Amino acid sequence: MPRGVPRQAGRQEEPVSAVGNAIAELEAKRAQIDDAIAVLRAVDGGSAPVVLRSIAPAGTAQAAPKPANGKRKPGTWATPETWAQARKLYEAGTESATIAKQLNVTTAAIYYHAAHDKPRWKRPKAPAAATGDQLPGKVHCPHCQLWTEHDPCSNCGKKVRK
Repeated sequence: MPRGVPRQAGRQEEPVSAVGNAIAELEAKRAQIDDAIAVLRAVDGGSAPVVLRSIAPAGTAQAAPKPANGKRKPGTWATPETWAQARKLYEAGTESATIAKQLNVTTAAIYYHAAHDKPRWKRPKAPAAATGDQLPGKVHCPHCQLWTEHDPCSNCGKKVRK
């Protein structure tokens, strides 16, 4: 209604809101559910209302609640013995993902301990790659235009001599 125009007497509209509509729908559903419960009780012979029980079978303990805020359960932290075993596996050359799965820790934790524990964890050195035949002095590679001492070229991997 535009400003400055007086409202007509006796005619007031109810404000419509999404919350009001949602409440009305839920009350209608509740009425339907109450009617259905009354019908079922009548069919059952008017016995006492049914008490809902927990889903867990009788005699079993309920699962413990999950810790809040991402905190771990007590007793799940890695012990110094765990890290000693992780260090042995890491220094033997085992992949970090395998170690993490085996010891129930994260790969990030393994890398952190490898870098920050004193003395630092050492990986075994990878075997040197075969470099090909040693040439007498440096030779200009015709493919990549760089100098090399090996055939095939140590830069591009193509044959230097025919």
